[in-house]
Amino acid sequence: MRIGAQLYTVREFCKTSEGLLDSLQKIAKMGYDGVQVSAVEAFLTTVSPEQLREWLDDLGLICCATHRPWDRLVDHLDEEIAIHRTLGCDILGIGMAPKLCIDGGPTEWRTWLAKVDQIVTNLAPHDLCFAYHNHAIEFEKRDGERGIDILASESNQAMQFILDTYWVVHAGADSVDWIQQLRGRLDVVHLKDKAVVGWEIRYAPVGEGNLPWQTILPALEDAGTKWGVVEQDECYGENPFDCLERSLMYLKSGD
Repeated sequence: MRIGAQLYTVREFCKTSEGLLDSLQKIAKMGYDGVQVSAVEAFLTTVSPEQLREWLDDLGLICCATHRPWDRLVDHLDEEIAIHRTLGCDILGIGMAPKLCIDGGPTEWRTWLAKVDQIVTNLAPHDLCFAYHNHAIEFEKRDGERGIDILASESNQAMQFILDTYWVVHAGADSVDWIQQLRGRLDVVHLKDKAVVGWEIRYAPVGEGNLPWQTILPALEDAGTKWGVVEQDECYGENPFDCLERSLMYLKSGD
């Protein structure tokens, strides 16, 4: 399993082309294998896919996944296909389902999945995969059913999941159980730790929180996961690059 950095972690430093390049240089120097491009303002405004690909190639980094706006996939799928082919990235994800699903229940999830099926089908000839990234809200029961169960059992089996270890545990579920359930559909997984500081629950560098990495990481290897992507939503005043580096050091230590 290769290790990537989720650029959302350093999003505040990626608002300009200069900031994005500097961030990529720092991440490459740490020893990361690749990055996930998500919530990168410079890429949404000033940096072209061609320029980003050039920087990645020069630094020896791979774009292992993206998060893109759902509306872009619905209304501009051909453009999105071209963007991802330029980046050399075959996992095209979204960060969360549309508000209709989040606010609704089983019917809304199933209606949306019909649209997802069309996206998945249209991406397949281009060797691209659609991937869904979970939070905790998908584990909420509505009318006796959970969105996550509908997603897992009723979606097109070619749909990938970018499973987020923190949010699974935050929802009161078991990460290893979900890794096993989604075996073969987890090319990319978010490695995110969960810590307690006093009475506060916090995001933490991998290995500095309470998630059982000694069981999670072998489960991911067994499930065929290709990329473990380090993400830390908030760093609480610490330098996000330092947090990314500490996470990578832990993952490479084998502890």
